[in-house]
Amino acid sequence: MRSIPIIGMVSVFIVTQSFADDSPPASMARMKIECANVDEKVIKQIHDFAFSLSEGNVLRGGVAKNVRQWAKDGNIIVSDTCLIEIVRLAYKEGQEQKLRNRITRSERDRQQKEASIEREKQEKEASAERDKTTKWEGLTEIEKQWVITRDLYREYYFNIFSSKYPLSEKEIRENSLKLTIPVLECGFIKVGRIGALFSVVVTDITSNSSAIVNLRCSDKKDLDDPDHISLWISGIDTSKLTTESKWKLNQTFKVVGTKTYSTVMGGSRTIFDVQLLPIDISKLKHIVIPKDVKISSE
Repeated sequence: MRSIPIIGMVSVFIVTQSFADDSPPASMARMKIECANVDEKVIKQIHDFAFSLSEGNVLRGGVAKNVRQWAKDGNIIVSDTCLIEIVRLAYKEGQEQKLRNRITRSERDRQQKEASIEREKQEKEASAERDKTTKWEGLTEIEKQWVITRDLYREYYFNIFSSKYPLSEKEIRENSLKLTIPVLECGFIKVGRIGALFSVVVTDITSNSSAIVNLRCSDKKDLDDPDHISLWISGIDTSKLTTESKWKLNQTFKVVGTKTYSTVMGGSRTIFDVQLLPIDISKLKHIVIPKDVKISSE
């Protein structure tokens, strides 16, 4: 009676049984002990085949059976214990490689996703910048001056509130960015600037198109700062104005220079000259200045 089938059954049983136990763990040292008399080329052949199966979805017992059959078909003769240790080590390495591959793919997918998001962001920013430039280039020079003054006023507002109120820099910055129109505050008025005047007190009517007014300084920082400043307003209709009366303007003006006039005491006085500016600011409130446009605070 031939004994090969029995040996085959025992061999398969040993391999399967070995993989049913978790001890001892696979190791190169154990494999070298069990395969001490086996040629290194043969060990590498078995290891490489087992490793190729272990990278896939074949379970550990299935890998052992496939390697066993592969060795039998290739007439590769090694002891069962040697075969077991080669397969155990290859399976461990194959699973580790499978995990590395998964992590690598996951990392690659993450990087590709981040790169795609960054490209979309850059494309949107570039498109927005093109839109800004297009809108900006379509403005008249006086409209551009108004937009520039608005941004300067935001910075002025930020500096004033930073010194007057116990708010965080972030809160003040966020509030300043909400300002859509510049206002001719006492400390903000300079020649060339454009902004709104809301309420003044008429002190003298100089002609049918000009008057001297007092502007209350709501941006006053120190006790020594003036409570109000005088302005020469021109380009207006003074027919309905009376002296010492409040005047609600709610209009846009430009500081065009200074005006010197004689006082009742025989002296002279120089004040800022602001002219009514017929400009539609509704389309300008949310215009963004392109990055390449330099803004001077002077």
